[in-house]
Amino acid sequence: MSNSPAAAENQLPPKIDDTHLTIIVTHFNYSDVIGKALRSVVNQTHRNFECLVVDDHSEPDHRKRLRAEVSALADPRIRILELPENRGQTNAVFRGLEQTSGEFVSLLDPDDLYAPEFLEKMLKCHLNPITYAAVAACEMGLFRVNGPRLTQTYLGFKSDCIKSGTLARAEASLADFGFSAYHPPDTTGWLWCTTSSLMFRRDALLPLQRKTFIPELKICADTYCVIGAHMLGGTLFIDEVLSWRGIHARNAVEVPWLVSREQQRHRAEFIDDSKKIRRFVAQTMIDNGSFFQLREEMLVATLSKNFALGELKQLLAKQPALLRLLKRNSKKRKRLVPKRVARK
Repeated sequence: MSNSPAAAENQLPPKIDDTHLTIIVTHFNYSDVIGKALRSVVNQTHRNFECLVVDDHSEPDHRKRLRAEVSALADPRIRILELPENRGQTNAVFRGLEQTSGEFVSLLDPDDLYAPEFLEKMLKCHLNPITYAAVAACEMGLFRVNGPRLTQTYLGFKSDCIKSGTLARAEASLADFGFSAYHPPDTTGWLWCTTSSLMFRRDALLPLQRKTFIPELKICADTYCVIGAHMLGGTLFIDEVLSWRGIHARNAVEVPWLVSREQQRHRAEFIDDSKKIRRFVAQTMIDNGSFFQLREEMLVATLSKNFALGELKQLLAKQPALLRLLKRNSKKRKRLVPKRVARK
């Protein structure tokens, strides 16, 4: 066996630049805008990737135009998977997952764009020397589709840091380690932007794959995937605009006008199903046994912070041992809370 430096290097895992990544683009009748999204993929500084466009049974004209767009790129890394029936965005994501192999998986909406450094910086975030998590998320900017930039922020992370006095620490963390903040699995609330700001570990998405189809999950694939992955392994956040959210009249969820962060972003007819999706996520992971990947104390904290005891009784009807564990820990936490002394 050779002891040369070259031989030793060949025994190591691939370098960051050689890491194979997956991008999944779900598509349904958006062939008029997807070309720019795919060109933003081709222009990535990280070159080792595969991009699978999962067409969710678009209308014939849109399928034809999609094929033409991909053909014009003439890039073997980009291919199409055409589904035989329309079953929604969430199903399309997991069908794409079955047909790809990257250890890290990003999702791109067909009306959004990646900054050239998206894959490079998101991967470096995941491979930072401090900690690791199930999902990495970045800040997004907003732009008018076929028009100009509208904002340099979506989530407003920097503004929140200024208010809390933590901006210097977040900026130092980003400069030194490649991420601005880490949110452990028991952190609740909406911590992310939208679909095109996310890069998942494949191992965090596989436990979320359902054995049965649920019509309520046809849209909001990002909500389903990011809530589930975060519950399993937390979130790393990069306060840098590495992707762009397209604003236009055909978006089924968001309004096509932009005034301020204080406005109502969702259309009046939009129904916020995030609580229902959170229950679907938990039920899927309970049925798949995925939750048991967490350490006991984190499992208890994550479930307890996300669900009331009544909901947990329903979710854990077939897991009595886990339900007893949650109840014991709930009583223990109550004993640890000091009693208030009545004022005289």
